[in-house]
Amino acid sequence: MNPPDEPYTPPLSVKVMRIATPSLASRVVPMFETCMESGVVDEPSDHNNTPHRQECVEYLDPHIWDVIKSTYARGSDEIFTNAPITARDVSYTDQLLLPASFGSVSVGETFQAVICVSNTSMMPIQGMRIKVEMHTDKTDSFPPSSHSLNDVSLPSLAPGAQMTALARHSIDKLAMHALVCRIWSDRHTSQGIYPHSFSKQYRFKVHPPPFLMRSEVHTNDTLSFYHDRSIREQTLVLVSVHNTSSRPLRLDMLSIDPDQSWSASAPKLDHMPLMPKDVRNFVFTLSPRETMSPLHFREKLQSAEHTRVACTVPLGHIRIAWRVPGGEMGRLRIGTIQRTTYLPCAVQGMYPELFLDRHDAWLVDEPCHVTMHLHIWVLDLALLRTRLDIALEIDDAWHDILVLGPNRHTASLELLEHTTLEVPWTLVPLRRGLASSGGFILRRVDTNSTLRVWKNVIQFHS
Repeated sequence: MNPPDEPYTPPLSVKVMRIATPSLASRVVPMFETCMESGVVDEPSDHNNTPHRQECVEYLDPHIWDVIKSTYARGSDEIFTNAPITARDVSYTDQLLLPASFGSVSVGETFQAVICVSNTSMMPIQGMRIKVEMHTDKTDSFPPSSHSLNDVSLPSLAPGAQMTALARHSIDKLAMHALVCRIWSDRHTSQGIYPHSFSKQYRFKVHPPPFLMRSEVHTNDTLSFYHDRSIREQTLVLVSVHNTSSRPLRLDMLSIDPDQSWSASAPKLDHMPLMPKDVRNFVFTLSPRETMSPLHFREKLQSAEHTRVACTVPLGHIRIAWRVPGGEMGRLRIGTIQRTTYLPCAVQGMYPELFLDRHDAWLVDEPCHVTMHLHIWVLDLALLRTRLDIALEIDDAWHDILVLGPNRHTASLELLEHTTLEVPWTLVPLRRGLASSGGFILRRVDTNSTLRVWKNVIQFHS
């Protein structure tokens, strides 16, 4: 059976109010020093014997004055007993006021609203239901979306009664939003009972957050040969927060949610507010939980067309929480932060790397024992379990150091997925100050081909 075609307006009143942070109400009558502050109305003191104060005594009834004082903040007058008049005039009452307007909504804030449906008729309404959704428009960066926020049902709504639904949604897109409220009720006609529905839509604009954030990832190339992996692969993340609003900005939280292969140490957060146009920098230190193996980039290193390959490693996300006066608390999860490492391409299906182990102190004309760790990762699986004769030689080091013993070490290795070799050297610094050991060359003995060249592996101060 089809519902009747004649128009029908249900006796329902729909109101939507945004739940926002209240503010303290200011005094209607400034609390300047009056004749009534002494507490004795019918016996004024000599301090209050001025013509103006006597007029106040005659004009204000003591009972009326007590009622006026009861609307002021309890105990607030005691705080400003000895304060200047200007400080007393800006005091507030103990009453909370909701914002008079809808206000603005920024990305990262949580939008909250209460939807109230009232029965304005003299008869109960059956089959009540409220469904609340949040819709976002399509932009260049985001597709349109729809989120269900609440669904409330009530069998019967009595005359003059109300039913409410709460809506809560985290704003994470810079797009036009629409709060859509759909209300269902039963319509009674001579032909029977039919479901009836109508909708209300409240559109609002979303503004950018009150700050601009920039992040930079820094690595130290001079530590690429350091023996300690946690220091060699240590990464610094510089986060800059710029207050672009016209109000002070307070940071409640700023941290990095690291990837599972990284651990992060956060600096101490300064809770002093950022004034408009202020910029504050934070430095985070990230250390790897496990060694970054070149095997993770096997396909990139093998198919590289250039001598260097850009390999990207995810570090994590930035979490920030902030407040502005009169605004809602905002939270954002920004990222992903990435570290880009440039690795040389693989040669003959292998990727070699050289690291410096701990060594003695560098003294001029004194021998120093140094151990180099050679790592070879096999990228071409056909080379596994094969024999490889290699030679590691030091080159171009005669200006700063003297090599005691041979400057070339050879070894025969059975290639595994990851093969390591320790190569000892004895070096003698020839001058004071900053010096360099020169470069190292790794060659394949059977073909006399070069597998890898390292420049300035050891830089020391003697």
